[in-house]
Amino acid sequence: MVQDQIRQMEELNKRLPHSVRLYTQCSEDIFDLNCFMFALGLEPHAVADMRIGHIFPGERFVQFLLADEHLIETTTKPSIAIYFRDGRPLHAGKMDANSVISKWGGGGTHIWQHDLWDVPVQYGDEVRFFANLPTATELFLKWAADHGI
Repeated sequence: MVQDQIRQMEELNKRLPHSVRLYTQCSEDIFDLNCFMFALGLEPHAVADMRIGHIFPGERFVQFLLADEHLIETTTKPSIAIYFRDGRPLHAGKMDANSVISKWGGGGTHIWQHDLWDVPVQYGDEVRFFANLPTATELFLKWAADHGI
């Protein structure tokens, strides 16, 4: 399964050239990451005890970070790129000078490097850039505790 995704991306590139390149192959180290955790720098071991059901560093947590203005929009790179559809954050990655590095899915998926819009269409149709958030782990732990964990 893990190798299938890599092979499928290579085959797609033969039919429809794209910028997507393998950055980090799935391993134990990244297995528990999702795209938001990767982009925000949340280490799975640091938040493992605080991820239960809907209390998870996903869309709801990112909505909290946006609503409480913890995420500050920027034009400076490197930054966090967050993809939206209808105002909902659906995907995130780390933006450097020329490309985005992001984890596509959770669990047994890889981290890919790609151009800004070389992502699956379901990840959104708007992208905004935010300054890196070194306090993301502390903010998640507080948010999780405030939600009953």
